[in-house]
Amino acid sequence: MNTFSPDLPQIEQIYRHIVQEELKSVAITSVNAEEGVTSLAVALAQRHLLSGKNTLLVDLNLHHPTLLPVQLHPETATEPSFGTPCTVCIDAAPVILNGIIAPSGRADRMMLRRPHAISSWIKEWQATYDLIIFDTSPVSQTNQICIPPESVAAACDGCLLVVMAGKTTESLAESCAQSLRFAGARLTGTILNDQYHPPLRSEIQRELDRLPQCCRRLVMALRKKVSENKLLSIEL
Repeated sequence: MNTFSPDLPQIEQIYRHIVQEELKSVAITSVNAEEGVTSLAVALAQRHLLSGKNTLLVDLNLHHPTLLPVQLHPETATEPSFGTPCTVCIDAAPVILNGIIAPSGRADRMMLRRPHAISSWIKEWQATYDLIIFDTSPVSQTNQICIPPESVAAACDGCLLVVMAGKTTESLAESCAQSLRFAGARLTGTILNDQYHPPLRSEIQRELDRLPQCCRRLVMALRKKVSENKLLSIEL
């Protein structure tokens, strides 16, 4: 899993949006799988922790669950029941957080599908945590196993929709947004993940860095001009 640093200016911008909107619980979802939902959820949880606040990351992405319980004594440890916060790690990523692992049993999954079930859990968790972040399944790939992301989003104060540039069409993104709103979710923002379609300015700077070491003075001068170019600074 690719991870985002909580120090990235883009993460800071999204985090400030959450603070300004006064969201105490937020669901993050996408149209399709592998659009960066989990990476964003983890980065935002880390960023909130850096503010000295209690943060809970809830894994309801049953399409691809990620959180694993940290077991100090594996020989005697048992998997925590759903709803019990525990110390969790991310597979293949050096991250430790407080989280809720994805429900593995059918009974828990059916329980979470009941009306107001997620709202009840949020109310219980908010007694301890300042911000609750839900990593949810993609809207277009909900099945009989997954917890409908629309239901999760509707139970939260707000919802963020992640869209992968060059992968998700505008019509699909709009259809997903309508589905979330129809369920009663408050969609407060849509995030464009341009991981595979970086801005022109970044591409030019990357190509400049490939020039030989003997051209470093020229490279530094050109990088400065590119950074200061107002046209290349415009985000489309």
